[in-house]
Amino acid sequence: MLKTGEDYRQLRIETIDIAAAHVKSSYVDFDITTYLENYGKMASKNTSLLLKAYDSQNDLLEKQMKTSMGSIDAGKTVGIPQSLTLPRKGGYNIQINLYKGKVKKATRSVSISNLESLEEDVKNIGIEIGEMDFLIRNTSDRKVVIENDIYFSNEGADNSSEFDVLVKARERDAQLLADKKWIHLAAIKPETTVVRSINLTVPDQYNYIIEATVWSSDTIVKRGEGVVSLKPEIKLIEGERVESRSIDASEFRTIANATAAAPAEAKAPGKMQPGFEILFAMVAITMAAMLGRRRYGH
Repeated sequence: MLKTGEDYRQLRIETIDIAAAHVKSSYVDFDITTYLENYGKMASKNTSLLLKAYDSQNDLLEKQMKTSMGSIDAGKTVGIPQSLTLPRKGGYNIQINLYKGKVKKATRSVSISNLESLEEDVKNIGIEIGEMDFLIRNTSDRKVVIENDIYFSNEGADNSSEFDVLVKARERDAQLLADKKWIHLAAIKPETTVVRSINLTVPDQYNYIIEATVWSSDTIVKRGEGVVSLKPEIKLIEGERVESRSIDASEFRTIANATAAAPAEAKAPGKMQPGFEILFAMVAITMAAMLGRRRYGH
């Protein structure tokens, strides 16, 4: 004799898949999919999943969430997705409880551990900061305008995302910021390098660390830095005395229109900008004149 249809509405937890969707410095976003099989004779109704995450070290409940499900037809298997954010430390016991109404029908658990070993997303953006070139654009009133050319390479297989970049000039010893500005980094094609340029104004006769931090929304995803020494130190005797050398920054000033400054545009690597031939000729004439003066004592 056949039983009532209620006895044939039977579900079971077949398997649980867990994937780390986003790995940050302090937390991990997990995508959890629970596969439910209806091996009964009728469609399931009034069912839900209660997910609980317990700290594996002290068995304390870290988080829980409940997800109501629609109807699952007889003989069908469906995946129920859930998202869970956990601190990036230690391990957790993920417990999935299947309810029909207020009655628990099944339970299954899976453990995750050693979350610190997961590689942060910041290492997977595909963008690398390569060289930094520095040009003196102007000098006046003990101030120096430095053009910072920063090389960005896409070492990934796809076009990169767009990012914002904060460029800062920090005095090396006092760690004080002399200037900072933002530039936008558009998408970069795979295996391509572009240059972004920005001018920073700093006091003369100091040494600076030029920092470039790449931001995705409100998260820093890449860092790079270079050094500009406007008053370099020279070690005269090994381990005994260090002497500072004054640099006349005006002697390194680049003609303003020799290279077009492009705060937000790329410069094609390897292509000479207009004005370079004239500049090189002027430099050659100047160097020849200086050598002539030195040779003849002028």
